[in-house]
Amino acid sequence: MNEKQMIQTALERVLPTMEGGIPQAVFNTTQDFVFESRNKISTLKAHEEVARHAVCAHLAVEKHMSSLNLPIPSTRQAPVPGKVYSKLLSVFRKTLMPNSESPLKTPSKRRTQPDLSTTPTRTPTPSPMKRKIVSTNPSPAVSPSPSKRQRGGPKSTDPKAEDIEVVCSRLKINTDALDAIAYGYKQYNNLVKDRWGLLCGLIYVITSKAQPQLVWNQKIPFTKKIIHSVPNTSEDQLEEWIPWAEKIVGDQSWVRQITAPEAKNMKPNRGKKHSSGIGNMITGSFCFTNPRKIQNYNKWKSEIYSFIQINS
Repeated sequence: MNEKQMIQTALERVLPTMEGGIPQAVFNTTQDFVFESRNKISTLKAHEEVARHAVCAHLAVEKHMSSLNLPIPSTRQAPVPGKVYSKLLSVFRKTLMPNSESPLKTPSKRRTQPDLSTTPTRTPTPSPMKRKIVSTNPSPAVSPSPSKRQRGGPKSTDPKAEDIEVVCSRLKINTDALDAIAYGYKQYNNLVKDRWGLLCGLIYVITSKAQPQLVWNQKIPFTKKIIHSVPNTSEDQLEEWIPWAEKIVGDQSWVRQITAPEAKNMKPNRGKKHSSGIGNMITGSFCFTNPRKIQNYNKWKSEIYSFIQINS
């Protein structure tokens, strides 16, 4: 594989949801970073060297993220473990982009997340939604215990508060809806393995209630916009998580508080129904999604039931 092919492969892994091909500016920047890094960062270990093109591609995407409206760079297909990849990103960023910071980490602009266990010290002008969320006392039946172990354990690729803010900003979601999405994610992320899927479901359901104009009667479906904004998200994931999010949080008081009047009479028509794996022994990844397979399964199940009744 030659140099250009290696760069193209790295960019496709960093931007798996990119439509219309990789922009030439991003490709050129990646190429420049690879060349420059070989001169300035030439002492990588063998197991780190394999990530050079991926890290340079990641930084090139960061550099053009705002100007070209690019998706968040994905780390799911990184060629090295998460900790090693994060370390390399930091080293390369300081060397190749000394005067810039990751667009996903903006401490000076990041809002303080509400403390859900106690009433926090409020800023001079907190949003109405934050005051409502803090005063809300969720039911013990759905509120996870602080000591409960996260399902599958936390991962370096899980959504961070900065990621949620960036995605919501791209989708033009307002502050109240953003706070509700962050609150819902904090409540339920320790119950699931697919935390990006959970986040996408919450984004769709809460936005459809708080800002229905963003979801309904749009030329580009809101689900397509979510897929474009969130790395490695598929339509099947949305079809799985949107019904679950609607069922779990749709009637919560902190969602009703931000629901727009015009959204109350709107009912989504999602079509397919899948299991998210919560409260069900068969997880979504093992459910049939093909209509023919579903029909064959139902036929098989009917035959089994008939056989049991005849022989019982």
